[in-house]
Amino acid sequence: MLLRVGLDEDGCPFIHFRLYDSSGCLVAESGGVKSFPSGLTIHSGDGELLLDVPAQPDSHIQYCLYNRNGELLTCSDGASTKIQALLRMEAGGSRAPGAGTRRATGVAFPTAKT
Repeated sequence: MLLRVGLDEDGCPFIHFRLYDSSGCLVAESGGVKSFPSGLTIHSGDGELLLDVPAQPDSHIQYCLYNRNGELLTCSDGASTKIQALLRMEAGGSRAPGAGTRRATGVAFPTAKT
């Protein structure tokens, strides 16, 4: 799993992520489901924005997701999202981490090349 985004009962986002850059290097991972009430911004070593979770709950989350081969899977500026052929998305369900008190809204997985 590269990115999971959900909302708690108050509408505040919780995030679980594992972010790679365009060369396939691991840049950051959350280590589990976490909330970032002060916001969170992660850039690659060359300055590319990989994840921006704003502190304001009504603002848009921005992200660029690469797989461990450095291939772009999806990128979103918060208003529009570009989805590449290698991306597989699944809706979170009752078995999702934190689902008892939180509502999962989406999960992004890289697909295996065939």
